Amino acid sequence: MPQPWQAIAQRFCSITIYGYCGDEKVCEDEAAFTHTDGLEAEYILESGENDGVNWFLDEYGEKKKLEATQGFLSVYDEIGTILDTEKGNEILNGLFISFGEGGKALLTESVQNSIRSLTFVELAKMIGPAITPEMLNMLNEQLRHVKNS
Repeated sequence: MPQPWQAIAQRFCSITIYGYCGDEKVCEDEAAFTHTDGLEAEYILESGENDGVNWFLDEYGEKKKLEATQGFLSVYDEIGTILDTEKGNEILNGLFISFGEGGKALLTESVQNSIRSLTFVELAKMIGPAITPEMLNMLNEQLRHVKNS
């Protein structure tokens, strides 16, 4: 026969997280979780203006691919191919300057050499959230007007 405290433990859980700097505790936070038998209506977001947006889905909920036009650059081209064109080089350096400190370009010659064989999509996956889907769309739109030489 379960003890009363066991029934409570199965329906409620609390966790405390501590943050340390060296040996010094600098902060803490606590979260409490309770078991429910069904969905809690107050936690369900009704469809409306606050819905999240998935940049990679079209209006039908299908995954869309960024467009690439034959003879023009896109985020699917190798970075080396993009950098080898004057306008592509200008676009990528402008993007990376926006990430740099004090307007300093992050695309040094050694960095360029190490990423030349990657596509920009591959690089974006490696960088993570620093490149948002919106930025990827914007970059692709700019590159789509640059002829691939």
